[in-house]
Amino acid sequence: AGDRVVAILQDHPKWEAVRKALVGCGFWRSLGIITLIRIPPTSPFALANFVFATTKAPLIPYLIGTAIGMSPRTAAMVWAAHNMRSLEFANTQETWMVIAGIAATIIVVMIIGAVANNAVRKITARQGAIADVG
Repeated sequence: AGDRVVAILQDHPKWEAVRKALVGCGFWRSLGIITLIRIPPTSPFALANFVFATTKAPLIPYLIGTAIGMSPRTAAMVWAAHNMRSLEFANTQETWMVIAGIAATIIVVMIIGAVANNAVRKITARQGAIADVG
């Protein structure tokens, strides 16, 4: 599916600009975006895997970014399990964990949205400049 998705994206310059800005602009940019997407505990893991695969995200940044991005939530769960005295389902999470999860989700969405919007703005400006010349 990856070749087909990339071909479809190439037919739509704005979509392709967003793909390149997120996972097609080198090792470090891809690593950063993938890490950010993995940090929030609310990120849809299976959907993100599908999107990364079909947009041909580089494998090494994908693996490293997943490991780094999932570390904070894994550490929080290990800490919570270690400090658990009894198995009680009435209060399933600490308030700070819920607040941190929501905050992380909002921050990640804002950063990725800014990167994507910047890519669309650049491609739109280039298309406008080409139209003015033509």
